[in-house]
Amino acid sequence: YYRRVGSSNRVMSADEIVELYEFSTGKSWDALECDASIKDLDRKKVENYIKLANSTGRRKFREDWLTVLKKLKLVKDKPTWAAILLFGKDIPFTQILAGIHCGRFKLDKTVILDDLMIETDLIDAVDEVMKFITRHISVRYEFIGKPRRKEVWEYPLDALREAIINAIVHRDYRIPAHIQVEIYDDRITIWNPGKLPPGITIEDLYKKEHLSVIRNHLIAQVFYDIGFIEKYGSGTTKIIELCKKH
Repeated sequence: YYRRVGSSNRVMSADEIVELYEFSTGKSWDALECDASIKDLDRKKVENYIKLANSTGRRKFREDWLTVLKKLKLVKDKPTWAAILLFGKDIPFTQILAGIHCGRFKLDKTVILDDLMIETDLIDAVDEVMKFITRHISVRYEFIGKPRRKEVWEYPLDALREAIINAIVHRDYRIPAHIQVEIYDDRITIWNPGKLPPGITIEDLYKKEHLSVIRNHLIAQVFYDIGFIEKYGSGTTKIIELCKKH
């Protein structure tokens, strides 16, 4: 199989063929069952999700936690990868998949000031990464005649949070590598494993209205339900607008 790149044909790798097939059939990797059982899921985490989803108004769940998971196809005969990554109790066999490696460096990677590996469920991981970042970026305070002072961070926190969520939801979990968050004196780099999904280019990400191609359907749906995602296909332009405003 070949893929057209510019003016030439390039032989497709096995992974590219598999991914293209999955997209053409509407399937996603996170919907596959994994070698786990219901007892590997944390009931409290699922119930917190149900409470959050109901509070946003995007869901009206009245069923018990396990019925909800089955209704959403997060659990079939066994839990799916999405269910384990989102609500797993203890996920030693998914640490590489769920891990987010955070580091604080000087101008390059030769001087490491802080290092943290976050290995928790995908929902809690968002706040854990934000805690690490805010520990290592500067903030100033402005007094604008109101009872509370205004915090002005070195970077817009909403943009950073959006980028972290984007990295978690859209990463290719078939690749055994960690999401990486690197903070330097002059920049922050957020990297996740995987290429852009078929049908999306880097140029598309700058357009206010661009096609939303979801790599992990179940993970994205849960993040949308709890209000972590406002609108599919708007994340990158939101980050740019927030940075410009900041």
